Amino acid sequence: EGGTALPPVASDYWDVSEAQVTLGTAGPTLLGLQALVDLAEHTDGLWAHIDGGVEALGDSCAAYAATFARTFIANGLQRYPTSGGLDSAVAYLPAAGAGLGLDASTLDHVWDRLSQPAGGIKPGHGWIFDQTSWTPSTSLMGLGFARIGARVQAEGILDWLGEYRTQAGSFPEKVSAEGAALSVAPLSWTASNVIIGLDELHPR
Repeated sequence: EGGTALPPVASDYWDVSEAQVTLGTAGPTLLGLQALVDLAEHTDGLWAHIDGGVEALGDSCAAYAATFARTFIANGLQRYPTSGGLDSAVAYLPAAGAGLGLDASTLDHVWDRLSQPAGGIKPGHGWIFDQTSWTPSTSLMGLGFARIGARVQAEGILDWLGEYRTQAGSFPEKVSAEGAALSVAPLSWTASNVIIGLDELHPR
């Protein structure tokens, strides 16, 4: 709708049915629009068939950024537009360079509230109470910290992830409160976050 509405309700990375739009859907939508505008600006003629061309895409992206700001940002970047508590999906934004002015204090606050006994974090405030650290959310926060220049936090998270690799050296999906690697391994999402984070911290 020209950037004036949030995306349709859909399941996000929590993989559960939802009744409201989540930060894990609305945030990546903004990132996708920003990437689309950048692509269009550097690809001659590809978007000429769209009414208004690249300028119209830019206007829609700017309008959606305003929509996102007056819903999710205005209410503390919670899981839902006005409720739901903190969600690790907030790290998508700095991790992909959304340019919303988020700083280390925002991620520090989320990290502190979602931290678990083993040292990582859970996906969000409303997640099941099992005291398990989830490596996708933990590694995503690490990448977010790395991208905004919070080197101490990013390297601490990478060190933690390295400590809890499996015997084969891969990253598990989660770590129990007692420090045991659990569930799927290797997990490509976590591994990708780690590789990109390392590249951000240690450029060639």
